[in-house]
Amino acid sequence: MNPELAVAGLAMWAVRLVCSCLFYSIFVPLLLPFELAYAFYSSYLQFLIKSCVERLEMVGNLDAIWMQDTPDNRAIINGVLVLRDQLRLEQLRELVQGKLVEATARGNRRVAAKFQQIVSKRYRRYVWREDEAYSVRNHVIEHEGRPPACQAELEEILSEYCSQGLNMQRPPWLIVLVPTAEGGSVLLFRGHHVIGDGVSLTTLMMTYLVDKPPAQITPVRFGSGRSKFWMFAKAVLEAPYLLGRDLLQADDRSPLHGPALSGRKRLAWIRDIPLAQVKRVRQATDSTVNDVLMACLASSFRRYFLRRGWAIPGSLKAYVPIDMRPRSGEFELDNQFSLIFMGLDLSNGDPLKTLRQTKRSMNRIKASSLPVANYLAMIYCMANLPAWICEALFEVLAKKSSLILSNVPGPAEQLSIGGSVIEAMSFWVPSRSNIGLGVSILSYNNQVSVGVITDTNIMEDPQQLAADFKACLNQLERAVKQGRNED
Repeated sequence: MNPELAVAGLAMWAVRLVCSCLFYSIFVPLLLPFELAYAFYSSYLQFLIKSCVERLEMVGNLDAIWMQDTPDNRAIINGVLVLRDQLRLEQLRELVQGKLVEATARGNRRVAAKFQQIVSKRYRRYVWREDEAYSVRNHVIEHEGRPPACQAELEEILSEYCSQGLNMQRPPWLIVLVPTAEGGSVLLFRGHHVIGDGVSLTTLMMTYLVDKPPAQITPVRFGSGRSKFWMFAKAVLEAPYLLGRDLLQADDRSPLHGPALSGRKRLAWIRDIPLAQVKRVRQATDSTVNDVLMACLASSFRRYFLRRGWAIPGSLKAYVPIDMRPRSGEFELDNQFSLIFMGLDLSNGDPLKTLRQTKRSMNRIKASSLPVANYLAMIYCMANLPAWICEALFEVLAKKSSLILSNVPGPAEQLSIGGSVIEAMSFWVPSRSNIGLGVSILSYNNQVSVGVITDTNIMEDPQQLAADFKACLNQLERAVKQGRNED
């Protein structure tokens, strides 16, 4: 190792250690009386809630974060399944009610209890209460317009639904059945983030709604045992420095970040990217599938900026969710993820250099304790600080990035619902604060889909960004085969 790099690394570690020591020795004792008072106040409110005649359940701390959405930026996860055959509405309602809503796990525990519950407020706390008037007919509906004859028409229909809110006087979820002109069906699922995150909702659907659950739905990402212990220890030690650094970062400055949001959504997706092609590039460049996908996305944004005649920033900051679920344990429909900043390299048009830079960035993230530190901070803040302080902190952090970026590995084999084969699936992530752009990447049955959802004031043509992704992957593969860089 270069001696100068070793000295620099040691100096940085010393700075982090000093910051942590100062924080834990000075600020923690100062905050302790306020934390104890707030803990007593929270316990008193919980006692009042449990004393209510109604059967109420507290909304989890990490779930309650997502009740801070606005009409211009709703915290709604949207997912789509493309089926080969046409399902009847009553058939779909029976499947959803019998296999999903009424699903139980060990000990007769209701897996999807939230699908029959309403989010309310009692004593300034969000709670779940049973919807006495629940009916699956209110939540599984059929599109009444003309069946779409092509993907562009389907995207228009889905964009219209995704621009609407959910009825929060009912359980916050909806499934829309859209028959297609070709004789197939499209299922649009819409669920508020307070129910659960994308990984838990995907797991729920792929475990209970499909005809035969896959062997593996989403690969586990978080470690266990000794490595997990040391990662937590490192996160506790470095958390004050890392979180302070994030809070002091400058806001991302790009044409995609900052304009006032309209609340109108426009979405697009491309679904026929061969996973085998991504793996060929991965193998030839000694990188990972995720490295290749992130590099292609960075190149896509560079193309988009060039096409619009905008100045190209060195990087584009994305807010990325990281799944924090343990390797073992019963399935829970909730939110268990951390959020980190990641810079997409837009500095040059060389696809191989972009991939190398992306790989270096991803390796730094993997070696960092930042995901764990942020996760612990989210838990701590929501449990020990008033809601208005948490909202302010999350707002400050959210405003620093231009987009939300989510990459979820899905089932590797082909699945079916009600005897109809699922030909493709995709999803669109929700945004928050003044972020009006989301990009989602999902693999299914050896295909990769890229979904883009944007506020109409941010981007007028998300279809172009999605299409550029495939073009950039082809360009990268050509560069690898030729053994030279392409400009």
